[in-house]
Amino acid sequence: MTAQSQSSTYEITPVFQKNNLEYISEIIDFNHSFNDISFVGISGHHFDTDYQDIMYRVLHEEQWSVWQTFLPQHELAERIRTAYEGQLITTAFSALQIKTSDNLATDLTIRLFMGKRRKTSDASSQRSIFCEQLNMCERSCWCSTCPIDITPELTVPTHIIVHHSAGSNQPNINYSEVIKYIWDLHVNTNGWDDIGYNWLIDPNGVLYEGRPDGYQGAHFSCINENTIGICLLGDFTLISPSNEAVNTLVNLVAFEATDHDIDVLIESYHETGEFNLANVAGHLDSSGSENSCSNTACPGDTFYPMLDSIRIKVADLDCYQNNISDLKTFDKQSWSVVPNPFQSTLEIKHKDFSHSTIEIKDIKGQSYGTLFTSQPHDLSHLAAGVYFIIYEGHIIEKVVKQN
Repeated sequence: MTAQSQSSTYEITPVFQKNNLEYISEIIDFNHSFNDISFVGISGHHFDTDYQDIMYRVLHEEQWSVWQTFLPQHELAERIRTAYEGQLITTAFSALQIKTSDNLATDLTIRLFMGKRRKTSDASSQRSIFCEQLNMCERSCWCSTCPIDITPELTVPTHIIVHHSAGSNQPNINYSEVIKYIWDLHVNTNGWDDIGYNWLIDPNGVLYEGRPDGYQGAHFSCINENTIGICLLGDFTLISPSNEAVNTLVNLVAFEATDHDIDVLIESYHETGEFNLANVAGHLDSSGSENSCSNTACPGDTFYPMLDSIRIKVADLDCYQNNISDLKTFDKQSWSVVPNPFQSTLEIKHKDFSHSTIEIKDIKGQSYGTLFTSQPHDLSHLAAGVYFIIYEGHIIEKVVKQN
């Protein structure tokens, strides 16, 4: 049997034979040159709801590797779908084999993703309204053919959730291809609408855009509402993330905190989880909620204790302190913006005056014209997403435009 190519992925449906107490597939040939491959990502799914013990091994220079275990994927996979992920394969192999402890009730689909070697530097752009500008690799930079969720759940973040990808710590890997693989894993293996995280950071400190800002992700143990998901690439169970990655994380958290009026040093009530949660938390903190659907050690035993110092570093930034003090002196209570979220018409009111000029901007700081107090405005022409209502440089309200 040979893996069947679908552009940068191969899809396999193994055929199993019983061997004593196990079920082992036939040998699957993998005839692909590794000259242009940085890694191979391996994942799988089947269409019943019970997780099974599934393992794989690869043939390298006529020697079989030890059996590796597929790890279950939990975060809101389709209820009829059970999904798995293996470790990134970074050495050439010519064949692979799959085995299970039980006979599967439905066919198992294995996906192999070929991550290309880096040929050009990642494109970047700048975005910021408040704290320090951040260079980032937008979605078109890491994949121009990976569509954004066309029916998103929009959310207003109150908490920032930090993750690690638990993937390879292999150096000199093409990280933009790793992002593309994670998208493929989340969409084509897990069955989600898009990549689960809003942001991803590689060991070189490069920032990657995931789900757009204001889009609800799939990353926090089924209690994703009102969260931003930030994932650092790598497995930080035994080692710490790089200084470059941590520095980018600090600046990104500062950006999102000032953007969404989040105090990074306190905890607050998380409505969907129905529990108090640090405003900057790790994925494993979801275990404090009875509504959580999975247990995890993410973002890793070495990384998680660093979150305290990261919160302090954010709070010490001048841009964060200036924004917090600015919010305290500006009387936001005098304003009301209704409805929020809105679909077409928006109205802005102030308790003391009725003829002020207001500006509406998107998350990148692009202006969409002026509005006036005490009169309705038809904004049905705006694309769905997050916008800011601004008066004399102060943010009155962050609003969400729905379809």
